[in-house]
Amino acid sequence: MGIRVRKFKRYKNKKESKNINILSSLLRFTFKLLLGWISLLSIHSDTYGQALHDKISNSLMTIER
Repeated sequence: MGIRVRKFKRYKNKKESKNINILSSLLRFTFKLLLGWISLLSIHSDTYGQALHDKISNSLMTIER
């Protein structure tokens, strides 16, 4: 489907995409489970469309085709 999870700081500063590491992935997954819908509702109030679990793990969802 082309959806990828990338490091946010790299993407924001240099417009290059790099995968997140395993620790960031586990942190993101844990907070996604704990926060649930609250995390997803925060997407609309963020400039880059990051959910709370993405902000905590310093990640960004991208579509790459």
